[in-house]
Amino acid sequence: CGEEVLRQKDDLGQTCAHYAGNGGQLEGLRYLAETCGEELLREKDMNGRTFAHMASAEGHLEVLRYVVETCGEEVLREKDK
Repeated sequence: CGEEVLRQKDDLGQTCAHYAGNGGQLEGLRYLAETCGEELLREKDMNGRTFAHMASAEGHLEVLRYVVETCGEEVLREKDK
């Protein structure tokens, strides 16, 4: 158990950060960033998507504001495949 479990990817290359972003789970994302560092928030899945792509597709504005505060605006400019 521990940080290594939080960093694991599923068959689509998604981490728990992708799922938290998709569900708008802001507190979960804060915990992940504090525990694993912002590099987990920058992880991309097999399609090149970050958790910010997932959050924006679902309209989770508060999550996108958090990613800008934590990782900077450049994360929002990253393109998927």
